[in-house]
Amino acid sequence: MKGRRLILMTAMALAGSSGCAALGLRPGTPPKPALARKPLEAQDFVATYNENAERIKDLQARPSIGVSGQGLRGRVDGHLALEQPRNFKLVLNHVNSNVADIGSNDQEFWFWVQSKQDKSIYWCDHADRNKSALAQSFQPDWIAETMGVRPISSAEAASLTTRDGPEPGTTTIVFAGSRNSPLGTREMVVWNHNKRIKDYRLYSSDHKTVIAQAEIKGYKTYTLDSTDSESLADVCHLPENVRLEWKPEQLTLDVTLKDVRLNLLDPSKSASRFVEPKIPGYARVNLAELAGGRSPESGTTVRRTLPAPPHDGNVKLGRPTPIDDTTSMTTPRRARFDEVVGAPMPTAPGDELTQGNSPAGFWAGR
Repeated sequence: MKGRRLILMTAMALAGSSGCAALGLRPGTPPKPALARKPLEAQDFVATYNENAERIKDLQARPSIGVSGQGLRGRVDGHLALEQPRNFKLVLNHVNSNVADIGSNDQEFWFWVQSKQDKSIYWCDHADRNKSALAQSFQPDWIAETMGVRPISSAEAASLTTRDGPEPGTTTIVFAGSRNSPLGTREMVVWNHNKRIKDYRLYSSDHKTVIAQAEIKGYKTYTLDSTDSESLADVCHLPENVRLEWKPEQLTLDVTLKDVRLNLLDPSKSASRFVEPKIPGYARVNLAELAGGRSPESGTTVRRTLPAPPHDGNVKLGRPTPIDDTTSMTTPRRARFDEVVGAPMPTAPGDELTQGNSPAGFWAGR
């Protein structure tokens, strides 16, 4: 009996003299919270998600963006603006010229990448988005949803189902696909302990093939900027880094948010800020009318895959692949770098590119 008591007293003394180290913890390091193993209820997730989203009326940022695809690696600057309910604008800039523009407003959405080969600005009315899975993946709504700034409607919330996530402490939230849509389900993998999105996937109509995916690597807490003194104490959470992937197009954007400003956009400037770009030499192609790999306006072959993204001096080129001119939208091809991306388009005073589409024009009068 005395021996057991002596051993116990010795162990307690060692723990007291060694502090946290004796317990396997570094001094000043709190233990990690236990992961909640019970799956979330869909409505609990929606309530937390919408509370955060509804605090963000608008957002602007200057993200740093890593671009990869078709053997390319590089970084470009970005300009991002969001405004509820559907205004979105992400502009990629290289050497003082715009090289990509992804956006939407109340009427339509668009997707443009500078290219020597594909002289197209892809666009679609929101009302026609269900006519093509390609249109669905190009629509920026899913990017806004990933960032947690587009509220989930009551109709969407009513159709949600849940199941255990792919790893401990996560839940998969499933959005049912529309019966008349070529798009399948959408799935969010959510952390149970804080109800924040870990990754988000869009599936084709077979409900197995991923056509677009987003992965969030960390969140940051922001105090809301507002002219309303009662809202100054409010906070919201936004992704710090988001990896966006368009699978069939073999395009990846690794977006790191910087210089984030919340609820400060001037709504009187929205009509000129959230507009489809007008690029000399580029024709508009309606995603809803694409069929059989043909453009309804020009009759020319249109590739399903996007042109390779712009690059900087740190680009690593993949091995060139010969181009097959017979390739259609159903057969993605990997085009040679020198046939896809040219030198940045120059912008001069009065050029259409400067009217709300260059970095200076985009941010003017914010």
